Amino acid sequence: MPLNTATLSIMEYGDRETAKMSSVTFNPGGITDINYAAKANAFDALKTATAAIILGEIRQTALASVTPQSNAEVTDKNAQRETKWLVSYRDDQAELAAGVPNPGYLNNYWVTIPTADRSQLATGKETADFVAAGVMKDFVDAFEPFHESPTSGADNHVTEIRHVGRSY
Repeated sequence: MPLNTATLSIMEYGDRETAKMSSVTFNPGGITDINYAAKANAFDALKTATAAIILGEIRQTALASVTPQSNAEVTDKNAQRETKWLVSYRDDQAELAAGVPNPGYLNNYWVTIPTADRSQLATGKETADFVAAGVMKDFVDAFEPFHESPTSGADNHVTEIRHVGRSY
């Protein structure tokens, strides 16, 4: 089975010569001709939810092919690739199949998303509240059914969203 990835390329703040692009790659699981439309729709929902929690500009996406998203100038100087969301998640699937234990059961994994919008942090904390209604919950609601565990291929459970990297 080929390894499928879904990638968002995100531009940080800066002029055309100094601004840098970073990316975040998600594991969408198996993509086939039969489920491609559903995977593309789920990835679009995840892209929209991610855009709401970052300050940079999503420039392109890749889901089996690169699709340009925006060439707009990033105007928020806080949109820096070094300030990121660290999204921690856990594999909650005990078995790969009936009677076959999942070696990654309860393992923790993470992805980082560049140009984090720190205004989404919980008051006085370096973590985001993703349980209450808002853009962080919308992100988790899009992330969990789309991004699959690298060990079981199942959906995952977000355990924490933390700001990491430079502080401004």
